[in-house]
Amino acid sequence: MIAAADLEKISPKVGAGNANISAASAQLGLTNLKHLIAEIRTIDGRNQNSAELTFKEANKGFASWLAQPAPLGSLNYISPDATVVGALAIKDPAALADNLISALSTVQPKFGEALSGFEAEHGLSLRNDIAAPLGGEFAFAVDGPVLPLPSWKILVEVYDQAKMQDTLSKLVAEVNRVAVAHQKAGVSLTSADNAGQKYFTVTALDSGFSFSYTFTNGYLIIAQSTSLIDRALRYAESGNTITKSPRFIAALPEDKQANFSAMLYQN
Repeated sequence: MIAAADLEKISPKVGAGNANISAASAQLGLTNLKHLIAEIRTIDGRNQNSAELTFKEANKGFASWLAQPAPLGSLNYISPDATVVGALAIKDPAALADNLISALSTVQPKFGEALSGFEAEHGLSLRNDIAAPLGGEFAFAVDGPVLPLPSWKILVEVYDQAKMQDTLSKLVAEVNRVAVAHQKAGVSLTSADNAGQKYFTVTALDSGFSFSYTFTNGYLIIAQSTSLIDRALRYAESGNTITKSPRFIAALPEDKQANFSAMLYQN
């Protein structure tokens, strides 16, 4: 079965009647859709489903954000028994931030001014301090016991570890400055070394909620505890990762292509 749609003709005109929203939609590529073709076929008793989405301009808006399919190194820190895994590769996080800021400024002309004021007040730049140090790879997983709390982890590729740690320290200091102004307890940032690996823990002093993180081999690993991070490091060292899981491999397309621009997996 094949289904096809001419999206260029049937897509609703986003922001019709509002020049600012219409212009922002064009910047984000929401008016850039061209064709959608979906195919369902059965070969040797197995369903093979595929869909292709095309754009008028591939280098514009969200169509230009995703990187080309590539091996996702973040999957090496996720076990074969992970319940849910999502990952994606972005060409340039700083360019993505620029695109979003530009679109929001088009919708609300005062947004740029408000953002500049916010960054000046808090001494942080969304683009230079948060987006620029990042690489293009991001992953999330529920990897471990689900009860009483899901064992979640987040992995972010980081090109400039020192800059990112400086940004995180500034964020904690700024949160505490604002907390004091509102008579709140704020948060704490502590660090500890274990077998040469440095772990950081952020704790909300009012609620007790905490999470930990570490840097390793160009990745920032964030999880609800250092033990979960420790396990992630052991998965990578042993090679016992989700990419070797028979269930994961069986869920791949027929060509068994293991390179992705983005993927979502449920065990």
